Amino acid sequence: MAPIRVDVPALTIGASFLGSWPINGRSAHIDWRESSYGSMAPATFELHDVTVHSSAGIVQIGNEVLYESLAHTDATSQGYEVTDGKLFLQPRHVTHLAGTHITILAGVKANYFHSIIERVARLAIVQPHYFNEASSILVTEGAMAQDFALGRLGLPPPLKRRAATDEEAFRVDRLIFPWTVHGDGDFHPCLVDIYDRIAVGIGNSAQDLPKRVYVDRRGAELRPLLNEDEVIGKLRPFGFVPVKPESLALEDQVRLFRDATAIVAPHGAGLTNLGYCRPGTIVLELLMDGYVNWCFRRLAAIRGLRYDCVLGRSIDPWTAGMANPHALRWNVSADHVAGAAEFMFANA
Repeated sequence: MAPIRVDVPALTIGASFLGSWPINGRSAHIDWRESSYGSMAPATFELHDVTVHSSAGIVQIGNEVLYESLAHTDATSQGYEVTDGKLFLQPRHVTHLAGTHITILAGVKANYFHSIIERVARLAIVQPHYFNEASSILVTEGAMAQDFALGRLGLPPPLKRRAATDEEAFRVDRLIFPWTVHGDGDFHPCLVDIYDRIAVGIGNSAQDLPKRVYVDRRGAELRPLLNEDEVIGKLRPFGFVPVKPESLALEDQVRLFRDATAIVAPHGAGLTNLGYCRPGTIVLELLMDGYVNWCFRRLAAIRGLRYDCVLGRSIDPWTAGMANPHALRWNVSADHVAGAAEFMFANA
């Protein structure tokens, strides 16, 4: 599949912060000033007589490990060790799988973003004939929202799901290995097709869902926004209602984002649902200076959303390139957030 040039709308509000504040972001790869990016080029590989290890799907061809299959894995969970720069997989119980099988195995099974974007979405690039030839799809046991999403894609009925754990491996005669529509943040627009296929046929909700949504992260362990109550209070006069997406049934999460006209949210996996939004939906992301990640800006770009951001400050010390900024606590100006929302409405 060919790469595609994706236009990224300029940041009007965010530029006033990002032009003057230091940030811990991946500016060498994704600069906030970008006006477009070239998507990655998704590819599907057909591999023969390979071993697939653990629920993360580490692929071993002979004595060689496929580097791409190591993303978001760790030695303890997936049972390997690295010595003198070489990776060694630990012995496991190996089950032989005859015939053809498709893998969407990946690491980080408890994260919604990884389940939708880095597992299920890979099926967008599998050629139709492979679905007819395969006996099963290898899936990560217990991955968040995986079964819901797969169940709505309209896959051929004979195609079974075979769940993999971290304690096992499969020796596969013929493995179909679709590798990422996400790349290193370089979303390919084919991802939109997966969202549309998941959402098709989902009607109106039995409950009254708000049109202006604040994605509530109060109580989150990662990157706690300490003045979130204040932010929510400032947004209420504009009609924003705080919602915790994880408290809703998955069908209602789809409905919530599909029918919303405006969304304000701190950076977090709940924004994976932006893929269900209608083009033109207003999105205001709240980012922390100690951890700036543009993945949802790019998701908004391929969906045609009106995106901007407000930058807040970490109250814990951070350094550029620090390995784990996710525990940092932070604040954001509630007045800036409210002003940004008002500005975006006025210019809609």
